[in-house]
Amino acid sequence: MNNNTELASYIDIKQPSRGRRGLTLKAWKKRWVVMHRMSDLSAKKFLAKLEIFADKESSQQKRRPNSDKVTIYLENVTAIKRVKSKSHPYAFEILEEDPVVFMAGISESDTQKWMQAIRAIFWPPGNTILTHPGNKAWFLPFSKA
Repeated sequence: MNNNTELASYIDIKQPSRGRRGLTLKAWKKRWVVMHRMSDLSAKKFLAKLEIFADKESSQQKRRPNSDKVTIYLENVTAIKRVKSKSHPYAFEILEEDPVVFMAGISESDTQKWMQAIRAIFWPPGNTILTHPGNKAWFLPFSKA
């Protein structure tokens, strides 16, 4: 992993899509997901990029066809929270104004690892309240004080 990669592992993922009838959810799929921190803390911009691949091997290929990778940029994350799922007991969602993506680890510790890594990007330790232009105040759920 390079130095801006925060986490990479297999995780089940479900993406919302907008159709003519509003927000619908695609099916759960096991994918290799690589999360990169793209934040500029001096400018108080908190960003992350999720790269979603069919498998680990396709993430390591030098030349990837565009259809082989999905990229989701996370910029105005307002919450990361657990959700109930009949088929995925360790599911959680990442929210901006609407759900951006649903993810589920294979275990409680796997899910906690992903949630903590995302929180560390959007709510860095040492800050208790963060504000972004156009957003409400965000309260840090925990800190390493």
